[in-house]
Amino acid sequence: DGAPSLLVTYGPLEVQPPDGPGQPPGEPLAEQPDLLLTGPSWAPSPESFPSEQTASSRGVGLSDFNEDGVPDVVIGHIGAAPSLLLGRCTDAQRLVVRLVDPTSYNRFAIGAEVTVELPGSTQVQEVVAGGRGTFSGSGPELYFGLGAAELVNLVVRWPDGGEDRFEAVCGGCVVTLTRG
Repeated sequence: DGAPSLLVTYGPLEVQPPDGPGQPPGEPLAEQPDLLLTGPSWAPSPESFPSEQTASSRGVGLSDFNEDGVPDVVIGHIGAAPSLLLGRCTDAQRLVVRLVDPTSYNRFAIGAEVTVELPGSTQVQEVVAGGRGTFSGSGPELYFGLGAAELVNLVVRWPDGGEDRFEAVCGGCVVTLTRG
């Protein structure tokens, strides 16, 4: 829908930390379910998961594992198999952006900033190396929710400060933008 989302994974510590130095640890902590918060109000979206996710979660990876243009999520767990949550297809448009810079040793353009210009709003994301958190890892692709927008404009600010503009990029596409 174009609104940002935030996946929050939880995992209890083995036991409540001691009340003070030299004190024994307390009782085991209760499990908390993982949450998907959706903007702009950042309300929990419980229907996002096929079932309650309460394992001891520690890492998240985002990729399009089944290559349908919808981001999927893998959640790592301590002492258990990871969860693979396949994204559901909706009527909303989405855009996957991959950057390639064959002129640099920074082939995946780590540090580049992509701005998507939508009717009435903009979205900005940066290509980061490896992931966005402890024990997490994702590919260099960027995922944008476009709502009903069929065509968008993109601005790529490359890591060295150079800038390219791409007009009328199709919503619902996976695009690879190569620096010339």
